[in-house]
Amino acid sequence: MLREYINFLKSMNKKMKKVIVFLITIVIFLYSCNKDDGILNNSKSECINSFIIPNFDSIKTNSYFKGEIRNQPVNIYDGDGNFTFQISSIIRFTSFPGEWINPKSDSLTDAKVGLTLIFKQNVKDSFPTYFSLETPFYDKNTPFVEIIDNISKQKSLIIGDDENRINNGYTFNWHISCEKYDLSPICFATGAEWLWDYYYDQEGKWIKVINFSKEKTIFGQWEYDITFDINVNIFTVKGYYGEAKGIFKTHFLLNE
Repeated sequence: MLREYINFLKSMNKKMKKVIVFLITIVIFLYSCNKDDGILNNSKSECINSFIIPNFDSIKTNSYFKGEIRNQPVNIYDGDGNFTFQISSIIRFTSFPGEWINPKSDSLTDAKVGLTLIFKQNVKDSFPTYFSLETPFYDKNTPFVEIIDNISKQKSLIIGDDENRINNGYTFNWHISCEKYDLSPICFATGAEWLWDYYYDQEGKWIKVINFSKEKTIFGQWEYDITFDINVNIFTVKGYYGEAKGIFKTHFLLNE
């Protein structure tokens, strides 16, 4: 059978051969895409669909997120259900092959820094589950206080996505692990991408700043109390997931 196929190719003219090769390439390409999508359907899809939205008992705390996700109640409080609130820096950068990765190095290209206001739940032997609101990215030398203070200049924030495509966008997202030792968590975000599909639609949605207070402590730190009103569409690599809305309240300290 193989010999007959080879003889058939030899008998064709050059133009026809190119067409056959092109068609074979397309078939292989489509098979690869379907294979990847099948992997997604069999594992990540099940993980996404089985995700249990956190809903803990109310406690008195300065930081919390409470509202609804897909019409189901969500209640996350600092110090409850193993969730703790914190503010953390996030860095994006590229480096040349073989270059030592040091985010503060001047040799790194396109280094950017941002901050994330995060409710983090540590899970044993697994990637931590966390809910967060991420700021846009700034020049790596931008002071953290300046990044936070920029929030006070806006009443309604630009809604970003998980790949920083939206200029000056603020991204509301959360990550969960599908199983123990899984270092590739599922991301639920205000924008998502899978292969050549990009999911983002926030028309009529918002992230509003309804309270912003800043005071200096006796120890010289800045004490912040910021409250956001969130009403956004959430996406995963499978597409639209549902609405997320509620009050995201934060309280934290920053050094000068």
